[in-house]
Amino acid sequence: MDASIAKEEQFKAESRYWDDIIENYIRSYHWGNLKLRNVMDMKAGFGGFAAALIDQQIDAWVMNVVPISGPNTLPAIYDCGLIGVIHDWCEPFDTFPRTYDLLHAFGLFSIEQKRWVCIHPRLFVCDRRSSGNCKSHGMADIVALHS
Repeated sequence: MDASIAKEEQFKAESRYWDDIIENYIRSYHWGNLKLRNVMDMKAGFGGFAAALIDQQIDAWVMNVVPISGPNTLPAIYDCGLIGVIHDWCEPFDTFPRTYDLLHAFGLFSIEQKRWVCIHPRLFVCDRRSSGNCKSHGMADIVALHS
């Protein structure tokens, strides 16, 4: 019982964190004007990013991906009524690259830094649409080392 309470508290804390971030994204990057339909959270944690999108009334379908190299939080994601999968980012993800309007990879590079060589080629073929854009935070050292 204590473990389920701890997971619930972690989910709530993560959701509050992402609510604040998404609210800022809506103001700063005008996310309210974006036509986000399909979103992939590449390091989903407890699904807080997806929950925050719902709370901020961003009408998007979110695929929560739990990296195989981190803790298995997929049961907690399912318990919240969200969907997700466990995935090894050294392998291709089995959907067409243009399926997703937004790839959210917050913290993914930190946990996968040792495995960067196998991930590097996959990331740069994720989305090649002319209207696409990329926003990255805290990645400069990793890109500089491996580009």
